[in-house]
Amino acid sequence: MIEIRTPEKNEFEEMFLLMWKMLRKPLGLPKGSEKDGKESLSEFVIAFDDELKKIVGTARLTVYKDNSAEIDKILTDVDHERKGIGSKLIEFLHKKAKEKNKNKIFVIARDYAVGFYKKIGYVPVGDYFITKPTGIKHIRMEKSI
Repeated sequence: MIEIRTPEKNEFEEMFLLMWKMLRKPLGLPKGSEKDGKESLSEFVIAFDDELKKIVGTARLTVYKDNSAEIDKILTDVDHERKGIGSKLIEFLHKKAKEKNKNKIFVIARDYAVGFYKKIGYVPVGDYFITKPTGIKHIRMEKSI
């Protein structure tokens, strides 16, 4: 069974390692590049596989002083893709954002993930752009909650 929850203190190392393996290692980026300095300002959520006893997905919520919040670091490991885990992670963080009186959520979506975000109600805003250090095409997408 997959449990969506806030990580325990002793799970952060495993969570960051999964982020690096899925988001940065394929691009040839070093360990540590999965962190961006917003960690202390953010709330994390994990998908924990009770049978395998490991983290199989992550996402992060960062709230801003206006009415908005950002969700990023959304991923599932290869063996758990296309099983609805990403949607559940995002739903969990939508609830967290509502608790903080935020009514607009945005993501900076990689170009290949735009279809996923559209399915769950996000709308592209503006033009595509290349991010550093990934060199990957992204677009801002927003959703009112």
